[in-house]
Amino acid sequence: MLRHLLNYIPGKLLPGIISFLSIYIFARIFTQEEYGNYSFVFAQLTLISAVLFSWIRLSAFRFFNIYNTQRYLFIKYLLIVYSVVFVFFLAIIIVYIQVLNFNRDISILFILGIIMVLFTVSYDQIVSILRADLNSKMFAYYEIIKPTLKVALILVLVLVFNLNETAVMYALIISHLILISHFILDNFKRSSSFSMRKFRTTKFTKKDYLAINKEFLYYGLPLTFSFLFANITSTSDRIIIKYLLDAESVAKYTLAYDLTSFTITNVFMILNFTFIPVIIKLVDSDRISLLKQKILDYLNLLLLVVTPVVIFLVLFAQQLTEYILGDQYNSQDTVQIIQLISISTFLAGIKAYFFDFSFQFGKKTKNQIYPIMIGGIINIILNFIFIPKFGIVGAVYATGISYSIALIISILLGQKIFKMYIDYKTSFQIILGYCTITFIFVLIRFNQNSFGIFILNVSIYLILILFILFLFRKKLIKILKG
Repeated sequence: MLRHLLNYIPGKLLPGIISFLSIYIFARIFTQEEYGNYSFVFAQLTLISAVLFSWIRLSAFRFFNIYNTQRYLFIKYLLIVYSVVFVFFLAIIIVYIQVLNFNRDISILFILGIIMVLFTVSYDQIVSILRADLNSKMFAYYEIIKPTLKVALILVLVLVFNLNETAVMYALIISHLILISHFILDNFKRSSSFSMRKFRTTKFTKKDYLAINKEFLYYGLPLTFSFLFANITSTSDRIIIKYLLDAESVAKYTLAYDLTSFTITNVFMILNFTFIPVIIKLVDSDRISLLKQKILDYLNLLLLVVTPVVIFLVLFAQQLTEYILGDQYNSQDTVQIIQLISISTFLAGIKAYFFDFSFQFGKKTKNQIYPIMIGGIINIILNFIFIPKFGIVGAVYATGISYSIALIISILLGQKIFKMYIDYKTSFQIILGYCTITFIFVLIRFNQNSFGIFILNVSIYLILILFILFLFRKKLIKILKG
């Protein structure tokens, strides 16, 4: 467990640092209108592609080990189903552009976005297979190289070739293409366990494809609706802000949201990538006692690691806005967005990376639709009510309320399908410990506004966090050694 965690940490931590750097850069090299237009298009493409493609990736992850002895059939099926769905995606986007008659800049972004989605979903499937195969080293390598390439390419395209927001799309296309090419060369041509010639010549019957297709559809298709409403909750606000307000408001909201959400979600994902493949194997093997312990350990580790990150973002929102986003975005609205989204993202993470696994482990993914569907519908309604009244902060209110409702429903429904065990005593101790050190920090921190004082306050906060981790050291060591 510790070995995989140590591989996944750099695979997510370093990209997180690079993403922090990219947000700092984007806030300075793009105008608010340029970044707002990119965010508007990217949000819609993300929404559509998540609905169409994510169920395939998740099904492939779930059944990878089951089809380990039928690897050629598994890969051929993936190529076929991705090709069919991409053609459907292409038709949707072309019709969408024609019907809404966007201006030239937006249309160009959509066209580039079609190519970007093709390479992005291919890359996402590759890293998902690496996770399922417990190849954490290669996963970490790709996850570090990808954002590094992306940021470097954006800087070159903007500063040398004077491109506008299209530079982000070009950078995503090129960086994903490079890594996909490396994977193909490294695994298809050089791997002794995979013969490209045998892959091309091996034939499968229609019955073979229908059998795997039935399993994918039964498990993954309900997740389509889950991803639809999940992305409605996380991206519809940007689209609605663009229509009700302007592109500049979209940029301000998106950068503050992404700075916060990306940070917290990455921490969730590191722990998720480490524990969930192991837990899935235990679910399939029916080793109940060990499974229960792993689930308890997983939640305790989530609370121990994610909670201080959320508290940090809430406490230091003003400084993060000032030093990372810069003068163009330094406003009280931005500070509020960071603080409120920190809490909302934590609730969403506990739902998505813990309680929602009740539906997936219990193979009742169709039931996962209900909490996120209700949350998504509420989010849209509240966005239209709150944004005109409260501005971009209204979108955060809508997101927080919808995530809270979705979490409650997920717990109520999911625990009846597959019990996600909770160590209430330890969970309470962890939360109480962090509440205590937060109260202490608020009392002793320095209130002067300078970068030096900011670093000093961060140092004090980290010492307090280390003290909490020291108190839970025995449990932490036991979890990591497991």
